[in-house]
Amino acid sequence: MQQNLILADVRPRDRDRVEELLRAHGIPAASDLPATVRNAMACPALPTCGLAVAEAERAMPALVRDVAAVIDELGLADERISWRMTGCPNGCARPYLGDVGFVGTTLGKYDVFLGGDAGGTRLNQLYAGNVPLGDLVALLRGPLTAYRDERRRGESFGGWCHRRGVATLRDRFGVQLPASLVRLPMVADAAGSPGR
Repeated sequence: MQQNLILADVRPRDRDRVEELLRAHGIPAASDLPATVRNAMACPALPTCGLAVAEAERAMPALVRDVAAVIDELGLADERISWRMTGCPNGCARPYLGDVGFVGTTLGKYDVFLGGDAGGTRLNQLYAGNVPLGDLVALLRGPLTAYRDERRRGESFGGWCHRRGVATLRDRFGVQLPASLVRLPMVADAAGSPGR
């Protein structure tokens, strides 16, 4: 996700030919990708990183395409929602800053964070803990649908989650945190009180 190829010193008259060659070899331009895919990032994780406890780089492409299908269905395809995934809590792909962050907790399970922003200027908060990879898209459907229906003009998904309060969203959508996670500082809501 978000891998860039830089070709330097290409003459303007050759640009179309270079783009044609890239596409012929299966390398799409960023403008050809859905916004959900363009705004996704994952760390290398397993098997490359010795700290990883879960997949990230190898799991993110399929996950983000499933998310993109829901985003399209909800009419949010033009929204810039940042998606970040790591295979451990170290946060190499900045999962604690994105609109949505997935942090690997064990093989095939992730903590889900909501409420950051695409610019990386606000930390998100823990929404759900130890969620199986196959359940992530269903877990996000409720908040994404509510965002579509309740957002203010120009409000980002992370901004909407932050304004509503992540603890409030957990209550609203029936998300229960494992008892071991309830006392973590990152679970505190925007007012500073412990999360539920």
